[in-house]
Amino acid sequence: MTDQLQGALLKSELIASDASRANHEASHEQVPTILASTSALSQTGHPIRLAILAMHPVQYHSPLYRAICSDPAFDAEVLYLDRLGLDGAYDMEFRTFVEWDLPLLEGHPHRFLRNLAWNNTEGFLSRINPGLLAALARGRYDAILIQGYSILSFWIALVAAKGTGTKVIWRGEVTRRSGDDRLTLRNLVRNTIVRTFLGGCDAVMYTCSGNREFLLRQGQQAESLFPFLCAVDNEHFRLAFEKAEPEIPALRRGFGIPETDMVVLYCGRLTARKRPLDVLEGVHRSGVTDVTLLIVGDGPQREELMARAEALSLRTIHVGFVNQLEISRYYTVADVLCLLSEYDPSPKALNEAMNCGLVPIVSDRIGTAGDMILPGVTGFEVPLGDIDVLAEKLRLLADDRERRTRMAKAAVERVAAFSFEANAEALKRACSSVLSRRGRTWFRSRSHDTGSTGSGSA
Repeated sequence: MTDQLQGALLKSELIASDASRANHEASHEQVPTILASTSALSQTGHPIRLAILAMHPVQYHSPLYRAICSDPAFDAEVLYLDRLGLDGAYDMEFRTFVEWDLPLLEGHPHRFLRNLAWNNTEGFLSRINPGLLAALARGRYDAILIQGYSILSFWIALVAAKGTGTKVIWRGEVTRRSGDDRLTLRNLVRNTIVRTFLGGCDAVMYTCSGNREFLLRQGQQAESLFPFLCAVDNEHFRLAFEKAEPEIPALRRGFGIPETDMVVLYCGRLTARKRPLDVLEGVHRSGVTDVTLLIVGDGPQREELMARAEALSLRTIHVGFVNQLEISRYYTVADVLCLLSEYDPSPKALNEAMNCGLVPIVSDRIGTAGDMILPGVTGFEVPLGDIDVLAEKLRLLADDRERRTRMAKAAVERVAAFSFEANAEALKRACSSVLSRRGRTWFRSRSHDTGSTGSGSA
């Protein structure tokens, strides 16, 4: 699986230019591995003692932590900064009470650190965990994985790691936004904060090509970056799809979907940032009549969305919020996924849908688009807000069922390379790299860090 990941990484960098994209439309041949394996033990010869810092239990992260903690190269535990999500909570954007139906704490050693914050839902002060100082001093960790920089406790952890000699590995999902290149006070402050934090890290990992581009613009050196790509529990979704596949005709009849219809799925929060109205306008403008729009999710734009669907006379099914154990059922009955957000660094719905054989159409503001989408092969990428281009792609897929089937198969093959197991391997490389070199001073430029072995991803 690691070879597949590295092949995917190289491909995603090669398709940066239009010429390369054209080549990928014509062929998606295998790309050779460009990384040699490295030792995944600490300098003492024992498994790597790793602390994973987590905001709170999240359904998408639990299987990742299981994959890391079950790897014999690691002696790992997760340090949770809050219990948010364990007992369910009202989601303001979904406009419903959300309680995840998957076990969040099984299969990985963990403990909770007391959070002193008054508000644990948002903001820099949503995580205040002074117990991190003692936890890192007593834990005798070789390394700590910090997943962001936007809360106080991440900074506490960074300072504590420096004081205890613990190597710091960082990963995040942030990508460039429109206006990031403008010379404004906000951008200046943000860039100073980011560069200061990353300057104290011993290794930096990126989750998608959009995140990698952001990090390079923040002064990181390409040879010092490691991949940790956006992934979901591929096995879970593949097994769910394979189990449900023979029942697709019956499932469609149960939803009242005509047998000849192409089903276009929107899955996510119904908010302005996600732009679900673009999906309606694209389906309408395509002129395709044999089409059903399936909307899974809820949010503040629900009433506006359903009113517009009625005004356009679109055959529309809205099922509201759907939990993890049920979501595969809706992917199974669909043919095409539309994700047209104006900012979405790593939407997990893209990975989930591709595992279930959907052809994705995504906006060029999706951070993982450059990694997952080989234009015309595994899906399509369209300019943000360009309804005409979206309509054209929908017509193309509706008119050519064989192409749709071919692209769906290619999507399944593509997403298989983006896995938790591959990320555990990449994390081992990052740990091995930082543990093999001497400590580095905060603010020391990566270009001067001669001990770095790099990821080979440039």
